[in-house]
Amino acid sequence: MLMVLTFLGPFCSLFHLTNTVVELIKLLYLVDVQDKFPEVNIVEAYFLVLEGKYIIQFMGEKFLKTEIPLDLYKNVENNFAERLAAEEENQFMIDVKWANEFLKK
Repeated sequence: MLMVLTFLGPFCSLFHLTNTVVELIKLLYLVDVQDKFPEVNIVEAYFLVLEGKYIIQFMGEKFLKTEIPLDLYKNVENNFAERLAAEEENQFMIDVKWANEFLKK
């Protein structure tokens, strides 16, 4: 079972990040990492902000880390702005399952 977590907590508003955009980015990178490293068996993924950089830390049989380009966050946010606004009003749980369903629409 894959558990994808966001490690932002009270810092989310400090960095002006939204869970919806973070989950979409994590899912996009998760699919890529699973294709490139199927043997890793990822069980968790954390979105971190470290020294002004966006990082996704994948945890499984190995630990993998990737830096997210800062402009990717804004691109995802802008490209899906209207749909995300509507989703945020109707969704209680924003997680990898939500992100997968959102991208299928």
